[in-house]
Amino acid sequence: MATVTKDRLKKPLWCGETRVAHKDCVWLSCFNPHDCGYTNSRGRWTRDGRCLTRDRKGCPDEERVLPCCDDPLFTKFKAACFKRCLNCGMVVPVEIVRKMKAKFES
Repeated sequence: MATVTKDRLKKPLWCGETRVAHKDCVWLSCFNPHDCGYTNSRGRWTRDGRCLTRDRKGCPDEERVLPCCDDPLFTKFKAACFKRCLNCGMVVPVEIVRKMKAKFES
């Protein structure tokens, strides 16, 4: 289990820290951050951020990856853990690039 604080566009999540199955979950279409908080014994709200999809139904069997832009283009893989999209400039983990329907520069 991992926690994330930013979405795939590197913007802070509105509900704060969110527990997910894997740090790359922010790239999946099923990712649904939610503040499943509660009121503690002193009457104060306690945040409890979770992926609502995972919490309610569990993670889906088939993962659908969201692309970084409309026409992702990457260089060929080397030993790096991340790749930069040549069209939008976003830095994307290699595992996600492999699952994305992306083109590769020749």
